[in-house]
Amino acid sequence: KNEYNLCYSVSKAGLIFLSKSINTTNKVICICPNWIDSDSTNNMDKNYLDKELKRINQSRLITKEELNKSIYKLICDREEGIYRIDVKGDKLWVVKE
Repeated sequence: KNEYNLCYSVSKAGLIFLSKSINTTNKVICICPNWIDSDSTNNMDKNYLDKELKRINQSRLITKEELNKSIYKLICDREEGIYRIDVKGDKLWVVKE
């Protein structure tokens, strides 16, 4: 673990709890993807990223296209809630928490 993990975890938890609070009066969709294939991810230390993927059992990075399609579907289906997006065994999955 390092400082990045702590800051990331705290900020993600804050967004989840804020979404839950707002969801009592408004429709909210909170999307929590795991590691995404992005410029910032690709600029990270490769060893650190590999360890993180292994630690959370994510088989590969989520593509931007996969993320965009998942978000679009949730919005079109008008599905409120908190969703985790992940890759397991090379298959994308979206689960409501």
